[in-house]
Amino acid sequence: MKRKRRFFFLILGCIFIVCFYLSKDALLLNTISKLVHIKDMLGKLYIERLDFDVAEEHEQIMKGDTEKCVLKDNLDNLWLFKVPDDIEDEIDTLAVYKLANILGVDTPEMYIFCPSINGKKQQGFLQRMLPSNSFFLTLIEFEKYKNDWVSVMLINELFSFLVGYEYDDVELLIVPPGKIYQIDLDNSFGFGKDDNEEYEKEEFWYKVHLYRKHFDIDFKQSYIFLNHIKSIKDDWLIKYVKAVLDEYPSQAYISNLIKVLIDRKPHLDDFYQLYSHHDNFASSKSTSCFLYRIDICRKLCKNILQKCVSSLFLKRKNKKNEFSLVSSGDTFRYLIDYFEFLRKPADFRKQEVPKLFLDAEDTLISICHKCNDFREKIAITLYMRQVRTLKQYIMDKHNNFCNESEILVPILYNAHSIRDSSFIDKWFSFIKYQTKGTVPPVKIKGEDEYIIGLAKLIHKQYDEAIKFLLIAQEEGYAPDETSNTLSSLF
Repeated sequence: MKRKRRFFFLILGCIFIVCFYLSKDALLLNTISKLVHIKDMLGKLYIERLDFDVAEEHEQIMKGDTEKCVLKDNLDNLWLFKVPDDIEDEIDTLAVYKLANILGVDTPEMYIFCPSINGKKQQGFLQRMLPSNSFFLTLIEFEKYKNDWVSVMLINELFSFLVGYEYDDVELLIVPPGKIYQIDLDNSFGFGKDDNEEYEKEEFWYKVHLYRKHFDIDFKQSYIFLNHIKSIKDDWLIKYVKAVLDEYPSQAYISNLIKVLIDRKPHLDDFYQLYSHHDNFASSKSTSCFLYRIDICRKLCKNILQKCVSSLFLKRKNKKNEFSLVSSGDTFRYLIDYFEFLRKPADFRKQEVPKLFLDAEDTLISICHKCNDFREKIAITLYMRQVRTLKQYIMDKHNNFCNESEILVPILYNAHSIRDSSFIDKWFSFIKYQTKGTVPPVKIKGEDEYIIGLAKLIHKQYDEAIKFLLIAQEEGYAPDETSNTLSSLF
């Protein structure tokens, strides 16, 4: 009797697996999308139970062209909070994150997050930081994992092409012992959205494959990944992306974004043209992606279980997400846009640099004068010193410098950690490093005292603040600004 029952259940199981396999496109894809939704919903509940604070200064990201800061939760995990440049940047980031989830591309978990920064609500993305900040960790590890890495990188590059990355904007992070994650998702859809714009896929692939001629590449994984994408019907993909972005009113932009995906999908086969003579090329070919999709489901279920267990041991937080920062994202974005000329030829920069830098400092003085927040005033003042230093560096026969995001360092400090002038010198040590030590920070007399006076005001140490501001006034630093600040205290 027991044997018959076991045999019955075995037959039933086989029938279920066969039915499951036959309907794998509709059933499996819908299952994956629902699991992604559950994972993100549980993740959002999880981070709502965490307490966040601004991470220490040495843990902050010190370059880039978007406003960002590093937060630390009450379990000592680091998270990157990144503010999109605009609504389209936000749409791109969210769409690519959700696509990465259904396609099985590893990327750090990410959530929409709305803290209060200096009394103002700021919406952005909160993304878990991984224990690595370099691409190839060591030469030994590269030699050990290079074949595995290259095989997985083929998948990431297929994905990058599908979602409209320019090759130079693809950012991959390798985390020990060799897992590859795609980061900086806001770099997606950088080209190809304009109907009149032609993308050079041949050039893209050529750059990607140039250095892999002699690697022992396993093409099987990337073939399975390719077939996973190809077997997703366009209608299903369109429906999925629209559901992800249903809260956004920018329907024309979203339609154009979807068009990029649908137009690029058929061209993914071109990926292998440069590998046609590779030793492993023919033997690695595979057509089934069923087990790959099952593995995506497995990983999503594991993540869901981890979130459930983690949430059980977390108490609901009492603290609001309100941060007091010495930072000025608007001013930083202004400088990034303003110094776009650094990409231009040296002859142009030689002629235009003096006037452009003078205009930039005048604009910063005007912004500072209109600003009422002491934290923002400190940041703007530090930016003015950075502008002067950068000008001196470029004018001092270093006019071949052409990457403004490497030299214009975002200013970000926990306002409550600033007690004396040591933080100023510490912050400018990075500028000194970027300028190869050739140019010291270009100060104006009384500027340090003005900054410390403002820091004392943040801490409501009014007597100390007045003392430092009076010294700044005596030194002749920004007479109108210093006088107005002093007047507001009496």
